[in-house]
Amino acid sequence: MEPAPQPPFPHRNFYVAAIYGLWTLISAAFALPAIAYLFLPPRLKHEQEWTEVVVVHQSNHCSTLNGLAKRQTRGWVQHFTNPQQLSAGSIMPAYKLAPGDMRSLVDYLFTLPE
Repeated sequence: MEPAPQPPFPHRNFYVAAIYGLWTLISAAFALPAIAYLFLPPRLKHEQEWTEVVVVHQSNHCSTLNGLAKRQTRGWVQHFTNPQQLSAGSIMPAYKLAPGDMRSLVDYLFTLPE
């Protein structure tokens, strides 16, 4: 009995090469953005979104919020949403919070002791 003839191009080698090729493409797809993130400088924003606490604390325009419940009413919450309406020329930024978050903030501020 004669052995079966081998095909000139084994299929196993083709599948192994295809798997390694796909593996290389997937690795490159993950590696290129990671390399760009590590080596390219970030874009600078033109305006600062956050105010540093230290800067606000050292400002002469700032007063303490302790004991706020004895000095203000809950209607004072307007000052957080639109500070220019109650105090013209105010340097305080307007807070764009959801109504529930604003209530939580005011509740917290009204619990601060003197």
